[in-house]
Amino acid sequence: MSVAVFLAVTAGAVVALKFGLTAWASAVVLLVALFLGISVGRRTVVVTVVVALAGFAVAASFVVESWWAGIGPMIPAALVTGAAVGDAIRSRRELASARAERIRRDERLRIAQDVHDMVAQHVAVVNVQAGAAAHLLKSNPGKAAEALEHVTTTSAKVLDELGSLLGVLRDPVLDLDSLLDDRVEVTVIGERRPLPATVDVTVYRVVQESLANARKYGTGWVQLSMEYQPDQLVIEVRNERSGTNARGTGHGLIGMRERVALVDGKLSAGPEGKHFVVRAVL
Repeated sequence: MSVAVFLAVTAGAVVALKFGLTAWASAVVLLVALFLGISVGRRTVVVTVVVALAGFAVAASFVVESWWAGIGPMIPAALVTGAAVGDAIRSRRELASARAERIRRDERLRIAQDVHDMVAQHVAVVNVQAGAAAHLLKSNPGKAAEALEHVTTTSAKVLDELGSLLGVLRDPVLDLDSLLDDRVEVTVIGERRPLPATVDVTVYRVVQESLANARKYGTGWVQLSMEYQPDQLVIEVRNERSGTNARGTGHGLIGMRERVALVDGKLSAGPEGKHFVVRAVL
């Protein structure tokens, strides 16, 4: 339909050229060409524009002699410009859509890996303890009962962790509250606004990992700030270092950097005076 409308408008521009309405015809052709570029594929745009240009040139030569000597070329120029701009807009939208799909796919893979790692580890423990209980049930009932207690504890833990993970998938933003306690001072700057789902998950994971590290390697005090700027969100988690030389494996920071990079954000982490600061710009 858009191709038919475009060709019809181009034909109408020939008539407009006859009556001296070149400027108005150029504006209409520009808008319709823009719509054509946005709504159809590149190959179709190129073919349609070439056909329209050839048809316009031939028809205009019959209707207005020497049309190219005046302002007549405004119409084919508008035709090409509109189609090119529309095609560029469509291409940008397709790239953005493909990038969003890649982020969603990567997030699904990460969640699948999280579930696999968590469940596999706990199920392995349950399997070992259940086997030990079966082996000791007659010869050492006390040890068998202890093994079964481990099975119960581990099973409860994996169910809790699965519940937490599913909660994140349902609503990461609301679940932020579950990460906080009276040792976390929260500051929100700017007006809260809805964020894309992938950014929501990233916010949750950055805060979760940062608070876990702060509680593990810090003194317990944590300051969390979230600044809603016009075109980005800045998250800062600041904690006082405990003064010990204990250091983690670094896998948490690597995971945060990879996650932030997936949504085209930036993350920095390191000591600032007596504090350790994680800062993410999303």
